[in-house]
Amino acid sequence: GILIAALAREVLKKADSPSRSTLVELYQKHVLEAKVAPPTRSLEGWAPVVAAITAEEFSKTLLPLAVRMSKRQPAAVSQYFPYLILHSKFDYSSCAKEALEPM
Repeated sequence: GILIAALAREVLKKADSPSRSTLVELYQKHVLEAKVAPPTRSLEGWAPVVAAITAEEFSKTLLPLAVRMSKRQPAAVSQYFPYLILHSKFDYSSCAKEALEPM
């Protein structure tokens, strides 16, 4: 978690960093697609990535994945999804219904 946090903070200093999309993809793979809920410390390490997620990324990529995973791994989703909502920094008004419906 600490390594991810340090790497993410460094990469995300530049909004146009080519590594930014890679970090979001890694978040998808290691958190959203996890079969077992990641430990809280691991989720905390992803906080800089979560804070950098845009409304578009959330509604087009992350939310559909979280909905799909809620059917496959509901226990894992119930752990990370609230963390995702609480730590992201965009306005959810455009996707609130879709975000809350499956939960």
